[in-house]
Amino acid sequence: MVFLIIILFVISFNIKAEMNFNGYIQNWFSVTTNNNDPDQGDIWGFSNRRIRFIPTGNLGEKFEWGIYFSFDKFSPEILEAYLKYSITKFINLRVGKWSAPGAVSGSITHSDTLDFIERAPITRLWGARNALSGYRAVGVEMSGKFMNDRIFYALMISNAVTDKNNWMSTLNSLTSSNEHNGLAFWGRLEASPLNGLRIGGFYGSGTEEDSAGNNIKRGSSGAHVFFVKEGFNFKVEYISGDITGIKYSGMYVLFGYKFNNIEPIIRYDNYKPIEGKEKFTDYTVGINFTPDDNVKLQANYIYREESISSIPNNIFYLNFQFSFNSKK
Repeated sequence: MVFLIIILFVISFNIKAEMNFNGYIQNWFSVTTNNNDPDQGDIWGFSNRRIRFIPTGNLGEKFEWGIYFSFDKFSPEILEAYLKYSITKFINLRVGKWSAPGAVSGSITHSDTLDFIERAPITRLWGARNALSGYRAVGVEMSGKFMNDRIFYALMISNAVTDKNNWMSTLNSLTSSNEHNGLAFWGRLEASPLNGLRIGGFYGSGTEEDSAGNNIKRGSSGAHVFFVKEGFNFKVEYISGDITGIKYSGMYVLFGYKFNNIEPIIRYDNYKPIEGKEKFTDYTVGINFTPDDNVKLQANYIYREESISSIPNNIFYLNFQFSFNSKK
């Protein structure tokens, strides 16, 4: 019904509409010693890690829309569905479900453009501890650019995407309602003083009520410095947060240099999990090979170092990615 109304609107006002289809497929092979049974030996296998189909389009010069279909491990899900209205380049309004303006490596960076096969541990922890669905949330956002597009900002109010807080309040019957309990507030600011250089940070805060009636407070913040230019690739990001006073934090630093279509790359991850007191550090070496615009091959080896116990948990990844875009 909604799409029928949009079509009638476009026809009635003779609006020039465009549509684009893009997406990607990632096939993995991994070998890991991440198990608690030394007699079991290595665990290895294949996986269709990510399958994504992303139709996007516009309705004239002001309206944009997008839908992000996911079939990760053959489990269907709609990761994004939004409508965006551009008043000026300083003020853009968006409503629906999309990436929260938080940690750049999580909510802003899509999986097909990752420098490594997987995101840093602190990034994955941040997404899970803020009850985000694939680093995304349902809400409304205002964003824009100014100072010759050197400054970017985004402000968002969202639901906490949990079992109890997926949608707005609705009436269950004449005498009761299904109440939504929980909102989150996000803010992100980034500056690009030089071409290739990005410096910024984010802050997020929210409260919600869990299934047992407990009031949960979530907070997180972070900062990043990225410099990507002429084959040089340097990124550092720090993320911290807490859930009702229980804190977690971590950071990563990566460096790579691209020679033609081959990029050797390394990453250091420091991670303090929320459960218990044990910390661990990851050292990752990798290589990215992009023979053309559609194909990317990646190989990563991750060595983990614990602060308390020592469990065999290193892992070797291979990733084959094919992407497509109907505009090409």
